[in-house]
Amino acid sequence: MNSRSILLGACGLLLTVLMTLPATAQTTRDNVGFTRFAHTAVDVGPIDIYIGANTKPFVTNLKYGDVTDFISLPDTLSGYIARAAGSSADSPPLFKLAWGVKANKSEMITAAGLNSHKAFLLEPMTLVRNNTKGKARVRVYDTVWGGALLNVDTTQGMNFSQNQQYLNPSSDKDVAPGVYDFEVKDGTGKVLSTAPGIKLEADKVYVMLIIGGAAGNPPIKLLPIVNDEEVTRIQFVNKSDKAVDVYIKGDIKPLVVELATGSSTPLTILPSASVTFVVRTAGSTVLDKELAFVATQMFPGRDLVMTINSSGGVQISVTSNALTPLTTATTQATFMATMQGTLATTVVQ
Repeated sequence: MNSRSILLGACGLLLTVLMTLPATAQTTRDNVGFTRFAHTAVDVGPIDIYIGANTKPFVTNLKYGDVTDFISLPDTLSGYIARAAGSSADSPPLFKLAWGVKANKSEMITAAGLNSHKAFLLEPMTLVRNNTKGKARVRVYDTVWGGALLNVDTTQGMNFSQNQQYLNPSSDKDVAPGVYDFEVKDGTGKVLSTAPGIKLEADKVYVMLIIGGAAGNPPIKLLPIVNDEEVTRIQFVNKSDKAVDVYIKGDIKPLVVELATGSSTPLTILPSASVTFVVRTAGSTVLDKELAFVATQMFPGRDLVMTINSSGGVQISVTSNALTPLTTATTQATFMATMQGTLATTVVQ
């Protein structure tokens, strides 16, 4: 079977993602956002999600408890429509969300509420996936419609959310990596659900979805959604007349050591951020003379090529900034589409 297997951190359920994007969508450095989708509406069956004027859904058969991985979308697209799975593009929508893709931002759009109370909706939430600095970042998101205010604690004595309101995310909390035993409690302190042994890893961003029915059908539970830190892949090419070291400004040790004339580094993964790269003669220290420097924004999901030249002195410049090709991993793969044509990816159990 010619399919790519992606293990979603929360569901591992069968999901087909179909994407048809306009030919005008280009893979420039700043026109792509990253969006994932979750289904938490207990009385709504599987749904298809459309975007913009596309007549084909790009997420199909999304069931209660399902969470897609990130999908890269051009920021020229706006407007999400949820319809019953398998229905036609001209069938009545369950909900329309007037919301546009945000360039270089990560978002999760959640199908939530109760259709029986005419309260079904799509709700967007921005995810901050940078500057984690070796910590695990946690946010709690209550999707239980009509229920009491909830608290989320750990048996280790840490509180992540107090009087959590429906569809009102908690503040991000950066904590030491480790194993935590989570509990969801009501306002009286009664434990409604437990999630023991949750491993929080460094430089991961966790959304703890509280899902279920207010009356306990289905039971309230905590669904951890794992998001990778935003990263950029970078390569250095030395076309100058001397071997060089490359530093990130502020670091005392070089990122690249003794890059010979005519050679290049492999693509190296770095956290996405604003960075100044400094070039020095190979073997120099951080206190020695700078040959050249350049400040650049490393956008998420990009492959950045930095070229070092000699022309009236050593120079360093950005010579390529393109989307990272579609990649998969055993867990929590980042879904990067090429933004042109139709891409079909199957997530298998």
